[in-house]
Amino acid sequence: MWTGKTVRAFHNEIAQAWAESGLPTMETPYQRILMEDFFASALAAGRQDLFFNVAGQVGGMLKARRPAKDIMGDLVTGAIEEIRRLQRNVHISLAS
Repeated sequence: MWTGKTVRAFHNEIAQAWAESGLPTMETPYQRILMEDFFASALAAGRQDLFFNVAGQVGGMLKARRPAKDIMGDLVTGAIEEIRRLQRNVHISLAS
């Protein structure tokens, strides 16, 4: 309903209202053009909760909010652990 393309997104009250209306969406870019005035009005009203939030496949797995610092710390720790695992399993020989 936001772009005219199929995307995975978090549903909010606008997405719910559109779904319940039974209205079809227009092809891209027309659907996005239709929604531009709505975006501007929502922004002017301070209603960020009405914005389109692309989620991707992992969206359904999110259960809680976490500080970005904690998320990044987990990503770095996970990367270090994976590099160490690879170092144990990869053997390089320089002999010709």
